[in-house]
Amino acid sequence: MNKKSILSDIRTILEALLIAMAIRSLLVQPFTIPSASMYPNLMVGDYFYVTKYTYGFSRYSFPFGGYWLPDFGRVLSDNPKRGDIVVFRVIDKDQDYIKRVIGLPGDEIKIENGRVYINDKILPRKRLADSDYKDYKVETYLETLPSGKSYKIWEVGGDSSFSDNTGSYTVPENHYFMLGDNRDQSSDSRFSDVAFVPFDALIGKAKHILFSLENANSYEFWKWFSNIRSERFMKKIN
Repeated sequence: MNKKSILSDIRTILEALLIAMAIRSLLVQPFTIPSASMYPNLMVGDYFYVTKYTYGFSRYSFPFGGYWLPDFGRVLSDNPKRGDIVVFRVIDKDQDYIKRVIGLPGDEIKIENGRVYINDKILPRKRLADSDYKDYKVETYLETLPSGKSYKIWEVGGDSSFSDNTGSYTVPENHYFMLGDNRDQSSDSRFSDVAFVPFDALIGKAKHILFSLENANSYEFWKWFSNIRSERFMKKIN
């Protein structure tokens, strides 16, 4: 192999890497669910994608956390809607989280006896059939936002745990209040390690589940076929 051929191969590889980086930064990015915080809507083993362009771009939209870029704010921005499921960066922890947008800038949020209040108005919820989780049953509800958007939530510990009774939170300008759908097993804006999420920290909107694996390590590819949750293939994320 001559020098010219080697240089051509290197150029091809670099071009492919740049294209892949552009797609990942500007269009879509795959993620997986590592915890139970978004049950029953997103499950451990779900592989899904987010659209990067939905809310515009900040330095956190780029690979490796974007820390290698100057802080340019947010460009081509569009605000998330209440009820969106979003991936965002918890900057102090350098970790990506996925939660549901509940509070918009200026909102007052309160959780009392497991019920969510937005600007002193309680969110309606309807009791559904209990869900099976491991070896026990979980209280399941259909919660409805002022817009009419509804989604299922879990109350693993009932309505009397610490996370079910909070003070009031006033969402600052350019920040959002996030909650996990699994209300008793979620680290979210109720707690100081996440708190209010800055607009610039949003990475993208969760759109569709690509595929889902149950009881399988992602590296144990020989177990994938027998552990595929076929009913979740390309399921739209609500």
